Amino acid sequence: MLQVTSGNLLEMFDFFLFGFYATNIATAFFPTQPEYASPMLTFLTFGAAGR
Repeated sequence: MLQVTSGNLLEMFDFFLFGFYATNIATAFFPTQPEYASPMLTFLTFGAAGR
């Protein structure tokens, strides 16, 4: 039971960190995109990696 809980905690912590730094990641990897497209591309990339 402890392994399941700690695994879930680490996964949620990963999502939290990504959400916290999403704007920085968007400007670092998609700087030439319009202001609204950079975060969208960042979240699409993160979503595709999770599949």
